[in-house]
Parts: sequence; structure tokens; C-alpha cells
Amino acid sequence: MLWCQHHCGIWRSADNAASWQRIENVPVSNFGFAVAVHPGDGGRSFETSRAGLPASHCYDLVYRHGLAVADDGRTLLMGSTTGGLWASSDAGDRWTDVSAHLPPIYAVRLG
Repeated sequence: MLWCQHHCGIWRSADNAASWQRIENVPVSNFGFAVAVHPGDGGRSFETSRAGLPASHCYDLVYRHGLAVADDGRTLLMGSTTGGLWASSDAGDRWTDVSAHLPPIYAVRLG
């Protein structure tokens, strides 16, 4: 399964990118390109998770590689080009602010 998010929506391909299906009724971000799919439900449903993330005056841009999901599907790490770094241990239900003052983050990886 391949996934893509951009300013026009979220898309999924089940045939190695030969065709794409738009995922309907999903709020799309104007400032980020990362999308995560839980390994247990394959993206059959989506929800916005904001607990612990900035609620206003936030201009953090998250690139596609700025979000990492561990094999357990519950541990996430997200970094922004303005130096914000957040972690979640509950599949993105709640986020913890790790740092707001790092250099620009273009990619994160869990080891």
C-alpha cells in the first residue's frame, strides 16, 4: 500500500502506483505533508490528533520524512522545519513536546 498527502488531499494506491484513490472526508493540513497509517487498520479511517501539539500561532512545516512510526504502530516521532520535535507513545493520541528550539528538522527516524 502506498500513501501520499499534499495540498490537494490524501491518496492511496493498492497497485504499486498504477492508480490512486483519493481518501474522502479527511481534514488536510496546509502546512504539513506527513501522514501515518496505523499498521493494524491500514488507513480505513482517519482522525486528527492534536493533544499536546501547538494550538495557535504555529507555523511548523513537517516534511514527508519528518514523521516516523515505529514497528509497534504506537511510537511516533515528528520534527518540523522550525525546530519543533514531538513524541507520542500512544499512536498519536497525545504528543509530548521534546524541544522547540532545534535547527530545522527535515527527517526523523526511530532506531
